[in-house]
Amino acid sequence: MKNKTLTVAAYETGKTIRKKGFLFVSMVVPMLLVMVVFVALPILPDILGSLVSVAGFEDLDIGYVDGVDYIEPIEGFVEFPDE
Repeated sequence: MKNKTLTVAAYETGKTIRKKGFLFVSMVVPMLLVMVVFVALPILPDILGSLVSVAGFEDLDIGYVDGVDYIEPIEGFVEFPDE
């Protein structure tokens, strides 16, 4: 029984790997996602900055709460004593 299972699995794997759709999804889609990340990351701060100015949150302090004193101070962020 085990031998037949491995035979069927090997046949189905070989048949699936040769399909164009499988090759497209396993190679082209990850490359497209990487390209989107490299295009989006440089322009993301500009987009967020314009959204903040449109919404009227220019003077809003952005920060973090570190209850166990684990995080190093981060430039541009305010450490709040509690939530």
